Amino acid sequence: MLSASDAGRIGRLVLPKKCAEAYFPPISQPEGLPLRVQDSKGKEWIFQFRFWPNNNSRMYVLEGVTPCIQNMQLQAGDTVTFSRMEPEGKLVMGFRKASSTSQSDQDNETSQTGDGVSANGDADLGPSPLV
Repeated sequence: MLSASDAGRIGRLVLPKKCAEAYFPPISQPEGLPLRVQDSKGKEWIFQFRFWPNNNSRMYVLEGVTPCIQNMQLQAGDTVTFSRMEPEGKLVMGFRKASSTSQSDQDNETSQTGDGVSANGDADLGPSPLV
C-alpha cells in the first residue's frame, strides 16, 4: 500500500524487504541497477532498483517512480502490485485504488489475482510469480 511519501514527489517507492529479496533481481551494490517495468496500460518505465544500508539490514526502494505514479493517478492508500509476464519474464506494475474496495477485499484480491507481489508486502505465488 502506498504511503504518503511513496505517492508524493519524493520519487521513490519503498519495497518490503522480504518481497524485494525474493522476487526482484539480486543487487550487491547500494546504487543498484536500472529495472525496466511495464505499467498496466503497456507503457514502459525505467526505475532504479537499489537499497539503503539500514543497521545490519537493507531497505529496498524503486527510485524515479513519480512520473509513473502521477500517470496512473495513484494516491496514498492505493496498492501497487508487480508480476511477471511469461515466457519473456517482463516485469509488470499494476495497481488497485483504495477507494474501489475495502482493505480486506484488496488483501483477498492480492492473493487471488496472480499479481505477484504488492507493495504492502503480500506475495502471490500464482501461475507466474516473480523470480
